[in-house]
Amino acid sequence: MTGNTREIGRIEQDFIIPSKILGDEARLFEAHVQLARNGHASEFPVAVKALLSAPMIPADGGQAKVVKMEIDTVGMLLVHGQEELVRTVAVRDGSDDEESANHFFYEYRNPEKFGHPGPVSAGPDHHRAFGHHPDYIRHLVIEYAQRAFTAGVSDLSRRGFSDRDFAALGKRIRTDVDAAFDNIFYVANHSGSFVGRTNQPRLVLVPSKWDDEIHLALRRGSFDPMSHWISGLLSFPAELPRSALCIREAVYTAESGKNWMNMGFSSCDDQVIGSDGMFVRRDIADLDRHRDAEFAIYANAVCEMARAVMDHRGEKTFSAETLVTCSWFADIEPLESDYRMDMVAEAWDDHLGDLCVMLRQDGAAFAEFLSSAGWPLKASPLTVMGAKLNRLLDREMLHGLVAVAPKHYEKAPGV
Repeated sequence: MTGNTREIGRIEQDFIIPSKILGDEARLFEAHVQLARNGHASEFPVAVKALLSAPMIPADGGQAKVVKMEIDTVGMLLVHGQEELVRTVAVRDGSDDEESANHFFYEYRNPEKFGHPGPVSAGPDHHRAFGHHPDYIRHLVIEYAQRAFTAGVSDLSRRGFSDRDFAALGKRIRTDVDAAFDNIFYVANHSGSFVGRTNQPRLVLVPSKWDDEIHLALRRGSFDPMSHWISGLLSFPAELPRSALCIREAVYTAESGKNWMNMGFSSCDDQVIGSDGMFVRRDIADLDRHRDAEFAIYANAVCEMARAVMDHRGEKTFSAETLVTCSWFADIEPLESDYRMDMVAEAWDDHLGDLCVMLRQDGAAFAEFLSSAGWPLKASPLTVMGAKLNRLLDREMLHGLVAVAPKHYEKAPGV
């Protein structure tokens, strides 16, 4: 992400002397850290120089060789104090190691000061094997570049390549190395830490590894609910853990016939935690502030699924009536995040009911479709659709769900 620039001061790069780079770099970095702790953000120059190498074994049986590529650049690492960040949410995952299982997400107090970087999440502490923090980030960048170079050369070897292809690979890797410093920042807190740009964290409905239950799992980093209808349908903002929990409870209750309403979090769930270290049992953000944007994600997911149903070609076929019902959703243009939900919610609710009826009648074809699409839950997406819409409309969570618990097919997800 390189579209914005940061209007902050820089310390002259000439202070770095190549012959004494480690000693001078450590002292210069400490100067940046002290500036940040005194409230003055700056950009620290990190020299990245490495010779990458990878084996090239032509698929046509030609002579194998080792190819090399040089990385020689200086990235500008943003260094700022902890006071620049405002924590939005913290999540503890379901692993046994509680200390390393905490994920912290922040927004910048004055985002315009740093080029509007968006949300960031806390990364790992610097590795103890490195003398100072820039060594760590330099190691990460070089490690990434080496992996990308090895994979890229392997791909070129398989499909054949020209000098232009090899040059394009080098250009892409160098561009990504430079971009890394627009996505990773150093926070000069008591021990020092890194934060990196991320998408907004979301809690996702995932299947249990041991039984038929449904768990909540944290998704962050590059996870995008708009990338696929399954991601949009199964996820909810991590700032709204109670809402996500209500959806999970309603889906499992409707599908299993067991009353899971108000059962609370499972020990296997990734759970939002408060500043006191206790699990949060309520939404920490206002659902009204997210409602229109979440309805847009939800609606776009349902429409994308309807289009996929219409395009599906398998052994089982959908009825003409089902395809006509899907066409109402398929013709809807993608909604923007600021589209007012109340303008379409009533009509949407009516048509969604029709869609669920038709897809359940075409149960065998829909089961085949879900299997080919990679639907992860035994619970039907139709049940998830109903539960999620109930939450967005502030309805009773089991509205329209219990009486239409779907059938289950032996070799495919439930419909």
